[in-house]
Amino acid sequence: MSLTSQDVLEALRVVEDPELGMDVVDLGLVYEVKVEGDAVSVIYSLTSMGCPAGAQIEQDIKDVVASMEGVGEVTTELTFTPPWGAALRLGALIGRGAALRLFAACELVSSQEARAIGVVDEVVAPHKLLSRAESLAVRVGRSDRDALAGTKRLLRPGVTMDEHTAAFAALWDARPATLPE
Repeated sequence: MSLTSQDVLEALRVVEDPELGMDVVDLGLVYEVKVEGDAVSVIYSLTSMGCPAGAQIEQDIKDVVASMEGVGEVTTELTFTPPWGAALRLGALIGRGAALRLFAACELVSSQEARAIGVVDEVVAPHKLLSRAESLAVRVGRSDRDALAGTKRLLRPGVTMDEHTAAFAALWDARPATLPE
C-alpha cells in the first residue's frame, strides 16, 4: 500500500498548537500535502504571523511525517496565503466588485478610508502602535480559552459568512455579564 496525502493529513492530527491544545488539521492550518514517491511536502500556516510556537509546530510536522513508513524526504513551507479569508470578508464589506478591483490592482487605501469601509476597527498613530499592540495582546491573553479557540477555528479556509455570524453570536451570548475593567 502506498502512502497518500490523506494518510499524512491524518498523521498530522497529533501536531498541536500548544497554546490552544488543538491539532493543526482541525485548526485548518494544513493547506496542502503532496506525496511524490517517498518525498512528502506540507504547506501550512500558523494562527498568527507572530505565533511563538511556530518553530515547534514546524519541527513537530517534520518529525511526524518523517516517522511514517515509506517517507524519505520531508519538506515544509510556511505560508500566510490565503490570509484567513480576507478577500471574502472584504467582499462582504465593500462589495465583490470593489474588493476584486482592490486586490487585482493591488490598490492601497488610506487608513481613514479603510476605517470608513470597515476593513479596520481602529486607526492608531505610529508612535502609539507598539503600546496598542501590547495592550491588545494582553487582552487576547486574558480571553476565554474556548472563545479564542472557537474564533481561531473560524480562520480555516472555506468557512462561510453564515458560520462566522453564528459563531460570533454564540460567543456574544456566552460572554460574561460584567463589563471588562
